Amino acid sequence: MAHTLKAYYFPASALTASAVTIDFLSALVPNTTGVALDGYGMGMPGVVAARSSSAAADNPRLTYSKHETVVETLTLQVQGTNYTQLFTQLHQLARLGEYARLAMENPYARSPAYLEFKTGNAGAGETLYAAIFDARLELPETWGKHVDATNTIQNVTLTIERELWRDTAPTLAQGAAYPAIGSTYVNGATGWANSAAIANIGGDTKALGYLKISAPLTTLQRAVFGYRSQALGGANYASLGKTEAESATLGTDTTAVADAAASGGNVARCTFATATLQKRLSGANVPHGTHRVFVRMKVDAGTTALVNVAYQDDPNAWTSGDYTSNPALTITNSAFLVYDLGLIRFGGGTGSLALKDGTTGGWSIFASRSAGAGNLNMDYVFIMPTEGCVQAAGLNLTFANGYAWSFDEIGFNGNAAWVYVSAAGTLMRVRNSSWSGALNLQPGNGRLYWLLGDEVSGYISPSISAIDPLVYLTAVSRFLAPVKL
Repeated sequence: MAHTLKAYYFPASALTASAVTIDFLSALVPNTTGVALDGYGMGMPGVVAARSSSAAADNPRLTYSKHETVVETLTLQVQGTNYTQLFTQLHQLARLGEYARLAMENPYARSPAYLEFKTGNAGAGETLYAAIFDARLELPETWGKHVDATNTIQNVTLTIERELWRDTAPTLAQGAAYPAIGSTYVNGATGWANSAAIANIGGDTKALGYLKISAPLTTLQRAVFGYRSQALGGANYASLGKTEAESATLGTDTTAVADAAASGGNVARCTFATATLQKRLSGANVPHGTHRVFVRMKVDAGTTALVNVAYQDDPNAWTSGDYTSNPALTITNSAFLVYDLGLIRFGGGTGSLALKDGTTGGWSIFASRSAGAGNLNMDYVFIMPTEGCVQAAGLNLTFANGYAWSFDEIGFNGNAAWVYVSAAGTLMRVRNSSWSGALNLQPGNGRLYWLLGDEVSGYISPSISAIDPLVYLTAVSRFLAPVKL
């Protein structure tokens, strides 16, 4: 069975129907019009050291190697049944590079040029694709010697610079999500502060991702997503996320009491009988890595509390109270808000080259009262992984529309993202929102974590209404070798 190798570019619009197709195996018979592939020097991507896409990375040093683009060479025979057909084929090869560069310069406006490849013995669902960044045509020095008599040019060289292979075509779809197709790993999971399992992302390296939120009952302005892979998180990769405060270890002056506005119907209430800085709440079994700590809490009216998180990855020191402490936040709001208490790092200071897979650490919430006579009420603690971390603000998402991010490496900026709202079946770019970070979806198992809510005084205000937003995650697997397994 013959191989498949084609290239597509889009001279008229982003729509797939407008594509010009170059079939590199279309002229296997003499005296026909098309291109015959004589040789394919398929490249493999190199790597470059790259810093994490977020300041909240697992490590502040160079943390991963980013794959470069792939450069490869095709040796072709171009032929036509007549002079016009021959040079029509030649011009198409030349234009492939021009439209590839145009699309990369304008990644939101048009579909990229791309390659399609399938080995002869591969199944129908094993075709791979790769967006083209550039293509350069070169004719041999003897190209004109026999062209008039044979309408054929031999030893034509086409040098292509492309991305990694992916399992779906990188086309823009108008009226649908981008990437429009892929494998769904989280399908309508609910909750304002929750997580969901991701089972077995395919491919050889980091996948491309598409996140969507839809159908909240109330306005949603803020979103924080975190991702932890089993590859880096080990045995405890799925043990982060939300802990009801009343279920944690209660500290000085702290007891569990009922509160209908709390997510679990109860809070851990600190009365500040001792108003100085004390440990009020604590927990254990936090896996190694770097994580961000959020706490949903409030104080009674007229009360000011100073709250900070402290942590330790040495169990012996942890039990004796030897913590690394983050700066304190001032809490004055009498309504529940989610406060970001900063990063905690477990395993970053170890002197050994590798951590035990089950290494865990502990956290504590310290608080003091600086004004008033009221209580501090803690609803839940949410520990967000930062292996992949995305934060967004200004979403203005309501029940009637949806919000999405698509993370890709299309475009000369190296990490393009499509951010849009879907309303009444129409996609609209969001211009007033801001976001940072990337998902960094590794092959294999993982878990997606999220915090969603409105925004009050710069803080997240999650609802605990009965109707929750829905969260979706679609991923496009990528491959280093030209075969999908």
